[in-house]
Amino acid sequence: MHEASSSRAFRLLAGVILAASVVACETVVISMVEVGDVEVFPPSITLVEGQADTASAVIRESGGVQLSGASVTWSVDDPEIASVTAEGVVEGRAPGTTVVRASSGGVSGTAEVTVLFDTGTAGGSCDIRDEVLGDDFEIPAYTRCTLTNVRVFGNVRLREGSGLVASYLTVYGRVEANAAQELSLADSRIIGEVQAEKGRNVTIRNTFVARKVELKSNRGAIAMADNTVLETLRLEDNRIGPFSLVRNTSQALECKDNDPAPVGGGNVASQKSGQCSGL
Repeated sequence: MHEASSSRAFRLLAGVILAASVVACETVVISMVEVGDVEVFPPSITLVEGQADTASAVIRESGGVQLSGASVTWSVDDPEIASVTAEGVVEGRAPGTTVVRASSGGVSGTAEVTVLFDTGTAGGSCDIRDEVLGDDFEIPAYTRCTLTNVRVFGNVRLREGSGLVASYLTVYGRVEANAAQELSLADSRIIGEVQAEKGRNVTIRNTFVARKVELKSNRGAIAMADNTVLETLRLEDNRIGPFSLVRNTSQALECKDNDPAPVGGGNVASQKSGQCSGL
């Protein structure tokens, strides 16, 4: 009885060892999905100080198939301008421009965030009508001014993040906008020139400019219609758009390295070059 029991126990133990060996030799294949692209929606966000909006991220594998359930980490380049939560809620903190990022699997997507000044706050805006200003007029940073039927015998300068909405404005010097959020001229006369660089939106219509208009490296929309520019009208290295040129008259119309290319027509110029050759 003892010998038979030992024999059965040995056979049972051998069977367990064999089964364990088969399991141990089984090949397990683990499939790793590689993230190929992260896209943030909306691609650009504009907020007023204290306002919030929600961004979302679409994750795709390298083959283009959308992934669901992938983890996303949110961050912002300049936390003084805007903040972002783990859920993608973006809040404007201070006027300026920054970038929000969504990252997954070592790949990032971005959206540009622009925070505008709150014109309801003290010192955030000015409104001048029917005035004559003998010296230069400067709009402080992140301040928005409305000028109506105003004469300026010097220059008009817009500082970073500022805005100017003017109608029936006469400037005997030049208009300079450096990193401004908004420059809008309507039914106006500029005896010098107009220069807007590294800013946002520019709108000029039915305005006379005795010298040149140069719009360079702006990130927003540009619309020019029914203007007379005695020298050169130039658009260079502007982004986001759209850029519209309609029925403008100038000595030369020059456009290069804008994305997208300007559209429009009916412009009259002795010379047209680059992206504006057919406009």
